[in-house]
Amino acid sequence: TAFLYPPGDAAALADTIREALALDSGARERLAAEARAHVKANFDKVHMCAATLALYRAVLAERTG
Repeated sequence: TAFLYPPGDAAALADTIREALALDSGARERLAAEARAHVKANFDKVHMCAATLALYRAVLAERTG
């Protein structure tokens, strides 16, 4: 659902951009559909609230115990 490259590596970033620009329309549409599905499955309101509460609980547990 994304293109990755090593942080701070300008040459790798340039190669990655060239790779993305070279995609045909079908590949772009598939990548976009996969990205939308990933976001929909992993970042809905219920999931995000549960993850936030879990983080708050973990922080509080560290401070109290």
